[in-house]
Amino acid sequence: TSPPYGNANDYHLYHRFRLLWLGYDPRRLGKIEIGSHLRHQKESSGFDSYLSEVEQSLVGMYRLLKPGRYNVLIVGDAVYNRKLYPTAETLSDSAEKMGYDTVCIIERELHRTKRSFLAAGRRATNEKVLILRKPPKRVSVWLSTPSYKLWPYESVLREREIRSILGDKHEDLSKIPHSFEIDPYKIPNTRRLVFTHGVRSAESRTNPTWQAILENGFNHQTGAKKDPKYVTHGLHPYKGKFYPQLAKALMNLRSLDMGATVFDPFCGSGTTLLEGYLNGYRTFGCDLNPLAAKISNAKVRILDVDPDIVREALGTLVYKIQNAPKNPLHETDQFASNAIEEINRWFPNPIVSKLNWLLAAIRSVSEGVIRDFLEVVLSSIIRDISQQEPNDLRIRRRKVPIHDADVYQLFLNVLDTQYARVEKFWAVRGYSPNKFIPSLTAEGDARDWSVINTLGLEKNSLDLVLTSPPYATALPYIDTDRLSLMLLFGMASSKRRPLEQHLIGSREIVSNEKKVLEQLLFEDQEELPASTIGFLRDLHEKLANANVGFRRKNMPALLLRFFGDITKVIINCRYLLRPGGEAMIVIGDNRIRLDGTYERIPTTDCVQDIAVNCGFGLVERIDISVTKENWVHIKNAITENVVLRLTKPR
Repeated sequence: TSPPYGNANDYHLYHRFRLLWLGYDPRRLGKIEIGSHLRHQKESSGFDSYLSEVEQSLVGMYRLLKPGRYNVLIVGDAVYNRKLYPTAETLSDSAEKMGYDTVCIIERELHRTKRSFLAAGRRATNEKVLILRKPPKRVSVWLSTPSYKLWPYESVLREREIRSILGDKHEDLSKIPHSFEIDPYKIPNTRRLVFTHGVRSAESRTNPTWQAILENGFNHQTGAKKDPKYVTHGLHPYKGKFYPQLAKALMNLRSLDMGATVFDPFCGSGTTLLEGYLNGYRTFGCDLNPLAAKISNAKVRILDVDPDIVREALGTLVYKIQNAPKNPLHETDQFASNAIEEINRWFPNPIVSKLNWLLAAIRSVSEGVIRDFLEVVLSSIIRDISQQEPNDLRIRRRKVPIHDADVYQLFLNVLDTQYARVEKFWAVRGYSPNKFIPSLTAEGDARDWSVINTLGLEKNSLDLVLTSPPYATALPYIDTDRLSLMLLFGMASSKRRPLEQHLIGSREIVSNEKKVLEQLLFEDQEELPASTIGFLRDLHEKLANANVGFRRKNMPALLLRFFGDITKVIINCRYLLRPGGEAMIVIGDNRIRLDGTYERIPTTDCVQDIAVNCGFGLVERIDISVTKENWVHIKNAITENVVLRLTKPR
């Protein structure tokens, strides 16, 4: 603040007509105005009187200030009865008697065109900045959990992230989740917590954390539910998707500085990238699946677009849809010619016509990120309006075919939901404890250095790798997304097949490749750890004597290929990480049925051994649980995951 300078101005006179116009009496203000020149003349008061009144204000400010916080006053020297009084130095002495610490006094000259309106003889030529601080003292804080019930592993992570964000060797956090004392300068850090939604100290009311605001706005105390789809996390279904609250909690365990660099080599639908963006980090990612890269790009970058531009584009599109022909002409000009035959097999003609019209409308009113956003919204409803059985990941047709669907209304419903979430974020983004740094996604393979080069990443440039790689032979990603790939990318089955085979974790393999891999399995190996090779050889021997189908007999070759691919990505990540940087890999085991029993495939152990073999140090393994989704394949679902926490040696 800048309090009135002593014996310098008469604000009640300068503003008298404004005060009268607004119904106030300038004379009443004149009787109490601090530093008034006219008041000094009438009362024959001096500098002591001025000082006394400013001191009263300093006492009130001291009471309101939080411990360790600052009071900055811009003041000028005062002249009373032709004697010059050093206001800043005098106030500093008074403030210290009240309990303030004086940090410093800075003198600055005033430009002649920036001085006050007073007569030339009384114009100030300089002023001083007095910086005071209320001494820091440890303060008690209470951290309240979300209104919803936490999973057991979330409760463990909650305590750990509190210790990581707030604790040091001097902190006594033994009273978590009850009140405990911390350094006052750490209170703002509490806003970064994910499994804490309210923060209260003795000096303040309960304030929401940034996570609470993102999930439920300012209604976090009214029975709010857990929301894993906040902001744009729910933009598009994606099987095996990373859980956003977990991603943020793991970042908190690392306690990164704002602006730190985070990379996800298997970014999927962009959960790590969006969480990093929301919490002030520079995020990069890549994925070989074109749809995944498009979703990731849309869900993060749409948040940086000018809201007025987004509103205009969406408003124009909605108007077009509201006036769309009920039965548009059967045209397919928006689809790749090589995919039309397959499209017609999986969608009834009326739906094909509507999809073609809708894509044309989207592309006529948008471009760039906004077009990506709208096409991803359209992609999110495609399975529901196709002949594909919606609850099955594999290629299976509905038992009862559909003949038509209200494509336009379904699209508008999803668009309304997703745009409302974006608008909600825009409304609260000013409450963020950090600035937002644009994210970058590349469509490509993390095994390929040319892809990493397009991201601009260099050796020792990363602070954290946070990823959930594909599980070995667990999810048919391309089969799941094939309808969107054929409609939006023109990828017919002939183009999807090589992509599926090239994905890390694919269960597709040709006989020649299988033969080469099985021969390689029994040769001397340096790339993979002995423990991994031993397991694969043992599994190969068991399967050779088991009465199982060809898919299970393929498993040793598939796993050898998977572990080899994971090794390449881990080596690249180690090269990119700075010394002391960490890699966190969320992964789980799967299993294979042999002679009526299930054999565990120790994917987690193998990936851990591979990482150590590549030069990483193991920090810890964090056991976490996952929820079960209502899918046909649930009997084979992975329900227990592990976070491998690794570090690159300094």
